[in-house]
Amino acid sequence: MVVRHIISVDPGDVHNGFCYFKHNDETGKADLKIREVLSGKQLSDMLKVIWGMAQVKEPGENEKNPFNMFFVVENFRVDTKSRGAIFQWKEMLTSEAIGRVKLCAEWAGAPVIMQEPSILPMGRKYSPWPVPKGHIPDDISAFIHGTHFMITKRLIRTTDDITLFGQDRL
Repeated sequence: MVVRHIISVDPGDVHNGFCYFKHNDETGKADLKIREVLSGKQLSDMLKVIWGMAQVKEPGENEKNPFNMFFVVENFRVDTKSRGAIFQWKEMLTSEAIGRVKLCAEWAGAPVIMQEPSILPMGRKYSPWPVPKGHIPDDISAFIHGTHFMITKRLIRTTDDITLFGQDRL
């Protein structure tokens, strides 16, 4: 039995969407263990816990991704030609959040999958929760990114293969 740990993050300046899925290869099902909106500090604390899990055993010499962790992150770019002035005095906290996730993944020996925000309009159908028009809430965005990853990698067939472990149901 192979168990995969899929951590999906929608980074932001103030709020970060965070989801943790535990996928069982034998059943083809995924359990949504955590779905939250976290502050920058809370995201760092969560990543410390995840990195702590990666300290449990020393990976073998040729062992890649010893804990079967996958980090799925919504990408963020700055268009300096047309929008550069908008970011002139910003601290770029979204980029810092992505950097923290990438560092945790590197320490854990896990891959980082960057996804474009453009999957969100199509991914609205993945959400078992009502999604308002316009901006998608950060926690639901993280859920959509994680679900999209699992469906495109054929880990699950549909969203029906995800159990909402302790989460609100419709």
